[in-house]
Amino acid sequence: MNRMIRTACEFLVSQNQVYIASTDDAGYPHLAVAHGPTLSVSGHLVFEEWFCPTTIQNVRKNPKIVVAAIDRKTSMGYHVQGAVVETEENAILNGYLAGREAELRGLPQIRWRLVIEIDEVMAFSDAFHNDLPLNNHSDV
Repeated sequence: MNRMIRTACEFLVSQNQVYIASTDDAGYPHLAVAHGPTLSVSGHLVFEEWFCPTTIQNVRKNPKIVVAAIDRKTSMGYHVQGAVVETEENAILNGYLAGREAELRGLPQIRWRLVIEIDEVMAFSDAFHNDLPLNNHSDV
């Protein structure tokens, strides 16, 4: 993993909240909010979240994904692009709040583990910035 990808991933891990953008097979976008991921030994971002069904449907059809976060104090952050390389159910609410199924219809009932391989990093800011990749070389 090159140094810039590692730096961006470590930043995302340190955040309380990150944004995950996915698209369906027709190109319609969907935005999810999650807690900061973990970083695997192999350098993949790993999320374990109660993602809404649209996020999971999207990444199963189109694994390309964007994860972004910003430090509100500095107005600086990272936007990383990559692909979901693994999806796994790791918890299921079965019969939780029985009798309220109609009221809770559409809410996440499965906690998912998403493993994401990152291949590009860009600056992310509410200040002036460009969209040029920051990881054009492979420093190890």
